[in-house]
Amino acid sequence: MKYYRIVATENGENILIRRATQREVITTEGKYINEGALDVPVKIEMHVGENAGYNQYTPGLTDEVEFVNFEDRLLDFYQLVPLMSKRLIDAFREAGVDNIQSFPVKIENIETKEVLNKEYLLVNVVGLISCANLEGTEYVNLGDAYDFIDLKIHKDKAKQLPLFRLAESPYEIIVNGRIANIINSEKYKGISAELVS
Repeated sequence: MKYYRIVATENGENILIRRATQREVITTEGKYINEGALDVPVKIEMHVGENAGYNQYTPGLTDEVEFVNFEDRLLDFYQLVPLMSKRLIDAFREAGVDNIQSFPVKIENIETKEVLNKEYLLVNVVGLISCANLEGTEYVNLGDAYDFIDLKIHKDKAKQLPLFRLAESPYEIIVNGRIANIINSEKYKGISAELVS
């Protein structure tokens, strides 16, 4: 079975999205979050527009600048929050992923105070699998974790799970080929799946 790592792709969409509440809730530990302890909807700040310094779109991160409505620049995946569009999560669940917790969010444009209509969810991937092949991988040691440059994994230790966080670097989300095909189908923006060996 082939495995892939999820990569956040930003192509100059120039929108900053960050969590304004519930920052103490950690979503990279692979642990189940007690839903009763979470105050929902989680408030998300969106910085976009001329006053915020996020008003232009630079396709392919070149010097060519276009002015595109921010709604057309929205992505399906924001890794650092982490947020996924509901349609992306639904596609994962339809393909057999059953270890994603999702929580409602309210995304507010901090410049206009308008609430975004597009449906996103805060996501928590439950489960850490230790399967990185440290001998065959190029990485930077970050204390208790690793920043992988050329990730290789022991596929037999992945337990054929469709999606999980990597214990050696919990920011890394690993998916199987079926989920990678969904991600790379060009239906979703801001996310791609990169083959690991």
